[in-house]
Amino acid sequence: MRPPNKTFMARPPRPPRPPRPPRPPRPDSYIAVFQGSKLRKVWNPEKQLWYFSLVDIIGILSDSINPTDYLKKLRKRDHLLNSYLGTNCPQVGMVTHTGKLRKTLAGTVSHCFFIIKLFPSRKARSLGIWLSIIAEQSLGETQIKENLEWS
Repeated sequence: MRPPNKTFMARPPRPPRPPRPPRPPRPDSYIAVFQGSKLRKVWNPEKQLWYFSLVDIIGILSDSINPTDYLKKLRKRDHLLNSYLGTNCPQVGMVTHTGKLRKTLAGTVSHCFFIIKLFPSRKARSLGIWLSIIAEQSLGETQIKENLEWS
């Protein structure tokens, strides 16, 4: 015969955790504003380069509601673009609009020009000039004039 069951004592519920304080922004992470649209950028001190969020650039050029999906579809349709982005553009940690640090596909000014040239948008030329001004102010790049040639 089995012994009678002892009554099970449940533990009291845990008190709720206090909310985490918001993370301070990374010292090398910035948000630039182009014609009312936010563009995330990160400074890489080792390479002395700015990295811009390619998703944000696609969002500016396409006026898409979901620029991440737009970029995915572009990469599926254009194999040249997919291989170029996969080979040349790294995943860089950037702060999202919610304040979390996420790895985002990013590119230098020359990578951004490659994408800008693919878009027949009115904003493309002004975005290219704006990016070249930012690069010139921070770096004094000499290749900017080569990238501004529109075919």
